[in-house]
Amino acid sequence: MDPGSLEAPLPSERATPEVTDAGQVVLRILDGHLVGQEGRRLDLAAGSTTFLVHHDGEGAAEAQDEAEPPVTAVWIRGRGEARHLLPSLGSPPLRIGTMEEWAVQLPPGVYELSVTLGTSPPGTVGPAVVVVAR
Repeated sequence: MDPGSLEAPLPSERATPEVTDAGQVVLRILDGHLVGQEGRRLDLAAGSTTFLVHHDGEGAAEAQDEAEPPVTAVWIRGRGEARHLLPSLGSPPLRIGTMEEWAVQLPPGVYELSVTLGTSPPGTVGPAVVVVAR
């Protein structure tokens, strides 16, 4: 890393995503963490990507209080010095025991993908996955 740069180096360990027959990139959330992906680098093609987000955990979605809004979401936002030039996108709210499709448009760049719980700011729950869109 250039000593004058604010950019953190990219993780050397690459994530091997599960991809559905329809081409969706599968993300699994358990206890606020992206299972098997955190701290790794996920290489994707720039452009349209659809994630299939599984929110696993104890208690089925039916057991959650319907009056209480869902509190978990996945966020992807630009990383490093160019972050202000890249989109910041959030998934639909997720309930435990459900699965949601989340379609995003990613211009070429480096992003952080993380889970947000409750009122926590994006990226404060656990280590993020670094997404490189080329």
